Amino acid sequence: EKEVISRENKRLAARLKRAKLQQSACLEDIDYQARRNLDKSFMATLSECQWVTSHHNILIVGPTGTGKSFLANALAHKACLLGYTAYYARLG
Repeated sequence: EKEVISRENKRLAARLKRAKLQQSACLEDIDYQARRNLDKSFMATLSECQWVTSHHNILIVGPTGTGKSFLANALAHKACLLGYTAYYARLG
């Protein structure tokens, strides 16, 4: 059992390294302030990563300083935790 856990931890570390995440972000750390207009139930749905298995993309838009990069990193981190590969790329 210890060996299995060790191997899975190594796989997770490799997925996170390949993802090239810019921040240490997780979905549990999201601040749901009113000015950000984030819906907790929608974020809970995204955290299940059904969008990955359905081959959908996520586009995060909004004003400067609202946490778009944090959200992207948190979603990629969650995908890696669930065994998916991810890659963080910032555009523009």
